[in-house]
Amino acid sequence: MVGNIEISNIPLKFKQAFNKAVSLGENLYEDGSVNWNYVDADLYMEFGPKHTEINERYLSELHYEMFELLADAYERANGVQVQQDTTIDSNTGIFSEYAEEGLNTIK
Repeated sequence: MVGNIEISNIPLKFKQAFNKAVSLGENLYEDGSVNWNYVDADLYMEFGPKHTEINERYLSELHYEMFELLADAYERANGVQVQQDTTIDSNTGIFSEYAEEGLNTIK
């Protein structure tokens, strides 16, 4: 359990979207490991701020708690998914796993 929720409390649609995202070839590195940035992006595009069946509390408080819980479970079952260091390329829009950390420092 991470924070206040358990896997059994995660909405089925979120679990299904997570499972789909970790299975997509476009969300995998060449070595077959999962690129968590891309999986996160897919989930955010599906469940992010827009009209959805999932309420605002989910959007603001639980998204990353649920994501981390499912990612941890995935890694327990499939091994640690080593994140490869990609470079920030403003021309193509490809960012490393450290990009979010850098963006969070911008005020």
